[in-house]
Amino acid sequence: ILNSLKGFKQLREDFLEPKSNAILKVIAFMEDVSAFLGEDMVSYGPFKSGDIASIPEKNAEILINDKKAEEMKIK
Repeated sequence: ILNSLKGFKQLREDFLEPKSNAILKVIAFMEDVSAFLGEDMVSYGPFKSGDIASIPEKNAEILINDKKAEEMKIK
């Protein structure tokens, strides 16, 4: 669930204009996560539980493995 139209707009912009050549993965946050520096050297966050974002794949995998986020499948 998107928490705001701003979140939807950012998600759309991430797909249309990626910030780097990094492969992005769409995730839903299961808990609050502080801002962090992605593998592409771009700052992401902070995020609240329920937020959806596209972030670099390696960073997404760490959050998914730590049960802080779940991967979203887009059809």
